[in-house]
Amino acid sequence: MRMFVRWSLAACLLAAAAGAEEPALEATVYYSADDPHWTEAKAALEAAFAKHPRAKPAYVAIDTPEGYRKLRADEERLKIQPGDLTVILGAFALTSTGERRDVERYLESSLERILAHGAAKGRRPADPLPFAREVFGAEASIGEAESIAEGAVLLYPVRVGEKTAGIVADAFRAISCPVCNDVQFLAAYGPAGGAPLRIRHLLPLERYGKALDAEAEAGFTKRLLRPGESARPVTVDAVSGATKTAHAYEALLRIVDAAWAKQAKPSPTP
Repeated sequence: MRMFVRWSLAACLLAAAAGAEEPALEATVYYSADDPHWTEAKAALEAAFAKHPRAKPAYVAIDTPEGYRKLRADEERLKIQPGDLTVILGAFALTSTGERRDVERYLESSLERILAHGAAKGRRPADPLPFAREVFGAEASIGEAESIAEGAVLLYPVRVGEKTAGIVADAFRAISCPVCNDVQFLAAYGPAGGAPLRIRHLLPLERYGKALDAEAEAGFTKRLLRPGESARPVTVDAVSGATKTAHAYEALLRIVDAAWAKQAKPSPTP
C-alpha cells in the first residue's frame, strides 16, 4: 500500500509539473502619442507580442509627468540611452528613435530568445582540417591541438609537406546575455604570425537575436582581420548592438595573437 501511495503521489507531482505554466515576462512599452512613427510601431509591437503571449506588455505614455518620471527612472536603473520609443523586457531594453527602429526590428527576435531560450549556447564540435585546407591548400595537414586560456582556445599546428604553414585556432567564449549567442570561430594564421589570414564564424554573428546581413558580417570580419597591424588595439570598432560579441572576438584574438607570436618565425627581412 505504501508503495502505491508513493507512486501515486509521484505521478500527481509529475502531472502538476507538466501542466504548470511558465512564468510571464513583464514588458513595459514607453511611447509618445506625438511620435510620428507610433501608429506603425504599435502595430509591429502588437504583432510581436501576439506571437509570444507569455509576454505581458504594459503601455505607458511618456506625454504625462508620471509616465515620463517612470521612464527616466528605468533609463537610470538600466543605463538605457533615451529614445522616442522604449521597450523593456526584464533587464533588457530596446529603443527606437528617428530612422533607427530597433524596437520594431528586433522585438520579435528578442522575445524569441528570452522566452524560448533559442540562443546558440555552448561550444560546438569543430573540424579544423577542411578549413586549414581551404586556407593553406589541399595538401595541408593538422597536428594535435594545444589547449590554452583554460581551454577557451585550441591551437592546431598546420603543415604542408615538411614545412610549418601556420596554425588554425578554434576559439570559444560564452556570453552572459538574455538575447546573445556565444562566440565561436576558426582563425587561420600564417607562419610569420601577425594578423589572421581568414576567420570562419562557427556561431552566427547577430544583433539582438537576429543574424547580421551579409554586408554587415563581411564588414565586421574585415575589421577583425586588421591586415598590416602588428598589435591589436584594446578598443574595438564594433557592430552597434553587438558590443559583447565584438569584445569577445577581440579578447580571443588577442590571446591567439600572443600565443602564436611566441611560436611563429619572424618575417623575413626584404
